[in-house]
Amino acid sequence: MAAGTAASASTDAKSFGLMKHVVPSDPRPDHIQAKVTRVDTSRLGSIRLSLDNGQVWTFDATDALIHAGDPITIKRGALGSFLLTTPAHHTYKAERLQ
Repeated sequence: MAAGTAASASTDAKSFGLMKHVVPSDPRPDHIQAKVTRVDTSRLGSIRLSLDNGQVWTFDATDALIHAGDPITIKRGALGSFLLTTPAHHTYKAERLQ
């Protein structure tokens, strides 16, 4: 029993400080595709999109040409952000409201 403990302690000493990185499996989708059902613009220029799946997203853009019925794609960006891509291939950083 002592020999097994000594061998275990020696392997622990050799791997001291090394981190084993395990990539967690993420069952969440990396993107969604939906159709815009409603487009609203706030007085500050933020655009609010209602989608056919019930979600509501907002993004800041004064030049966005997007209309009800347009298909959009929203995918995950860096550091927890989301990127909304319009049919004209313009991409905006978006935030989900609902």
